[in-house]
Amino acid sequence: MPRHFYKKNLATLKKYQPEAWTAITSNNTTLTTEIVTDTEERPNLKVTTDTEETILLHKNTDEHLALQRVPQDIHSIIALFGMGLGYAALAICKQRPKCRHLIIFELHLDIFNQALHCQDLTPLLADPRLILILGEKDDLNKELTPALIAIQQEPIIILQHQPSIAINRDAYQALHDNAFDIFNAFNIFGNTLRVSGENFLNNAFGNLKSIHHNLLLENLHGAFKGIPAILVAGGPSLNNNIDQLLAAKGKALILAVDAALPALIAHKTTPDIVGALDSNVIAYEKIAANSHEAKNLFLACIPQVYAQTPKTFPAKQILWGFCRGAFEDSVFRAFGLKTLMTGAGTVAHMNIQIAASLGCSPIILVGQDLAFPAEGGNDHVEGATLNHTFDPNRTPPGKKDSLLWIDGYYGDKVPTTRAFLFLKQHFENLIALNPNHYINATEGGAQIAGTQNLSLREAIKTYCNKPQSILTNIEDFINEKESPNTNKLTDWLTSTLAEVKKIHRIIEKTIELTSDANKTITGLQTTNETYRSFETLPTDLQKQINDIDRGLKKSDNPPEIWLILKDITGVGLQASERLKLEMQQLEGRSEKYLEYTQKSLERISTTNDFKLRALKFLERNIDETITFQKEEKELITTLQKDNQNKEHRMELARFYFNANELVLAQPLLNDLHSTQPDSAEINFYLGCIAAKQTDYDKSANFFSTAKALNPDLEKKIKEFQHQLGDYYFELWQSRKEFPTMLNKGLKYCPAHSKINAQLDLIKITTAHSSINPNQTDDLIRSWHNKLENDKNLSTTLDADQTAKLYAHHGQLMMCEGNTNEATKSFTRALEFTPENPDYHILMTETLFSSGNFDLGVEHIKKAVTI
Repeated sequence: MPRHFYKKNLATLKKYQPEAWTAITSNNTTLTTEIVTDTEERPNLKVTTDTEETILLHKNTDEHLALQRVPQDIHSIIALFGMGLGYAALAICKQRPKCRHLIIFELHLDIFNQALHCQDLTPLLADPRLILILGEKDDLNKELTPALIAIQQEPIIILQHQPSIAINRDAYQALHDNAFDIFNAFNIFGNTLRVSGENFLNNAFGNLKSIHHNLLLENLHGAFKGIPAILVAGGPSLNNNIDQLLAAKGKALILAVDAALPALIAHKTTPDIVGALDSNVIAYEKIAANSHEAKNLFLACIPQVYAQTPKTFPAKQILWGFCRGAFEDSVFRAFGLKTLMTGAGTVAHMNIQIAASLGCSPIILVGQDLAFPAEGGNDHVEGATLNHTFDPNRTPPGKKDSLLWIDGYYGDKVPTTRAFLFLKQHFENLIALNPNHYINATEGGAQIAGTQNLSLREAIKTYCNKPQSILTNIEDFINEKESPNTNKLTDWLTSTLAEVKKIHRIIEKTIELTSDANKTITGLQTTNETYRSFETLPTDLQKQINDIDRGLKKSDNPPEIWLILKDITGVGLQASERLKLEMQQLEGRSEKYLEYTQKSLERISTTNDFKLRALKFLERNIDETITFQKEEKELITTLQKDNQNKEHRMELARFYFNANELVLAQPLLNDLHSTQPDSAEINFYLGCIAAKQTDYDKSANFFSTAKALNPDLEKKIKEFQHQLGDYYFELWQSRKEFPTMLNKGLKYCPAHSKINAQLDLIKITTAHSSINPNQTDDLIRSWHNKLENDKNLSTTLDADQTAKLYAHHGQLMMCEGNTNEATKSFTRALEFTPENPDYHILMTETLFSSGNFDLGVEHIKKAVTI
């Protein structure tokens, strides 16, 4: 029988969840339900569905299973689909205090109404973490708004109450998919900013230093009105029609993503513009091998792009665009410009906005798959630097369920992921926002709403049949427009720096006050006095707290500074929000007032520490940008006064080279080299630039000449080459699916120990998984001899590499029955990686084989403990 909790629950619902209260009190749905009791005399609910199926909503294990899915100490978002009578929800609410939000989706108001009768739900309904979503909602984004900050910061645990879902499986599935898309989009966005936010701004300021040498895309607005554009992405379907693009050269603007450039060059088609926006170091590697073709194309970027991409790739010119954001808005206003792109999740998103801004029509899409090939294969066009193999039938664990099959180009179904689907929706939104004639000539991949399907051959024949002065148009517009105004930029940077320093001083003072106040409270907690409100605190402490509050308000202004820094204060915001939750759990409890106040001061201190770090980052970057532009201006002014003075030209070239502005240094050095071919310094600089532009032969020639002219440079050249080897080894470590980075590093530094060891370890691992594992035995012995005879060799390798080489030797010795040597090798492996359980297990097997059971047991115990 129902217990009499309804009135109390309803009053709490009205106070804390007024929208849900309105929905419940005006509910007129009629789901057939009956309250029954289970074996423990606990209320349960029997529901009869439209199909006359009877469903019992609860088992005694509901709470236990839910709590098992939510670890005790994890800060997370819990999304519960189907609440039933609320047993699991109430358990999470009471026993998982670190949970940031509990979001309950309950489609059936009748069931929720019955839950209000059956038990005391007031702790749940009054909990500030609860977001209660009853019935079907038109705008789920709006409902989830209170949790969006947390969704960007924390892991999301989805729980599905299967009996509730069984009542209306289709509706719950649609709700789940809708909510999952929102969770996924905001969580990816938040994780990206947390991981890459500082990287974005570092790149932006790095690019800002020399942006006045380039052109703004804004100034090319309408330059290609009525001229067709072909937007080339790097999807695998491009293999089907890439050979047809040459026919469109000179008859349409060819705008490609960076990943597609190697494939286009291989098919003798140089695009007119290549777009790049990846903020990571791998960005330059997509196009590095094509640096010698760079003089024939333009590079379009946004400020977050990895700074060495535009500074190393010697394009005809860099064309800068801006997406909406606090930093971009500020810089854009400093340049006196008006329009911004709405946002670019990928290079293809940026390129479609560029083509629309240039006035191109029609806009023809090629290689824009947004899906994987249904039959499997590579996920990029052949020749792309970054290529993964995809097999729809052999996807990695945990990935198969995330595949979605959507409408394909040919009316078939093609596999995609939620991430791709999100990008597809963004693409379709951009098409809707920029009305034009869009043609999808991808000939594979996903259907794209708002486009006309047409083969590339037919699109070129119909729309790209008239010669156009593509490069001349771009160059004419460039010659007509001025570069960005450095003076306006410097004014903005200078005024921003002054504001940053002012805020810096305020925060340092607030940190000092917070520390003093915290010490005072710690002292008060040791007395027998009771402090239940702010007014009961000692007068001096009240004054300190008031001063802290004033400092906080002052440090929040101007808000533009914090909008710029928003992307790199995410970790601080996460820590602050977690402490805010702890404060909420103490709020209103007068006996805990001192604890509440101390937690508030802890939150202020934590937030200020992160703010101070962000301010120092901004201060350093602005200062470096101003210093660079000031020094550059002085050197250029000196050179202009005496343009024939080679030393002045050399000073400017040296300045650019040391600042990694290689594209600016290169023409000066080439000019100097034409008159001073015997300068060892010039040859060295040009050798370094050629190396970074992957022109290996030219680099070798410059270095050879430099060493012949000045033998002392040999050490410096070797150091430079070893640094490049280190760079490519580290790049491989971050992207181990691309062993080509190791081979590239070896071209620069053939004797690089880590790269050679890793390439041989890959050979050994590959051999051991093949039908002929013995083919690398000699290689294993060779490395073992090197390590034993050269004790310094292990210091040049990673500990993990050395351990693996010894472990492989130990396994080889075991195969040969030489347990003494095997024991020695496994012992050496464990000296370098003592916490590797695999090596302890191998040691156990070896010791057991030799009859040393006691020591073998010790190693197996260690493996289990680890």
